[in-house]
Amino acid sequence: MAGTYALAYLVGVVWTLYMSGIMKDFGFGMMFFWGMLIAMGIRKIMVWTGCIHLLDDATCHRLTNMLVDFMICSVFMGISLKSLEDIFLPFSLAVVLASVLTLGLCLWFGRRCPEYGFERCLALFGYCTGTAASGLLLLRIVDPDFRTPVAVEIGVMNVCLLFIFDTTITLAMPNAPNASFPLLWIFLGLAVVLPVIVYFLKMIRKPAF
Repeated sequence: MAGTYALAYLVGVVWTLYMSGIMKDFGFGMMFFWGMLIAMGIRKIMVWTGCIHLLDDATCHRLTNMLVDFMICSVFMGISLKSLEDIFLPFSLAVVLASVLTLGLCLWFGRRCPEYGFERCLALFGYCTGTAASGLLLLRIVDPDFRTPVAVEIGVMNVCLLFIFDTTITLAMPNAPNASFPLLWIFLGLAVVLPVIVYFLKMIRKPAF
């Protein structure tokens, strides 16, 4: 696992060195995805070479759980409460309103998933209100051993969001201070287009829970 992380880190370094502009930031920003791809590749190689028996799934799951907890604690330790003193009230109000709205949307889509709806709902809420690690942390509540494919889906989802949503917003943000820039319309456009795509992919069905 340490070797896999080292290879993912190397991919991030190489990407950062040879990419330019906005693409450079995706080197370490996509560490979760690089690590997932390399880990899946190494596992395939171990199956082909007949040494897959060296992996103990229970130990891997416990290590994953411990490291996710460690990462979440590190994130909270890095937050400076002093910097939020002047904007605490509007900040808290924005967090509460955004959390309630996000939870409502995640529940609406999660209830209509063909399968693993509740697991996907929790993972998606964690992802939308934090990072992929937050999604994994919530997923552990109902799937502590990561037996469902939802944990892998969180990683794959990074790629889809990267090209459909993240890149659009990232490219638009430098122009946000410009009052004439249609940033609001970009958000509204994405809010309309993405549900339409989900509908035509037949990913919305009758509520399952």
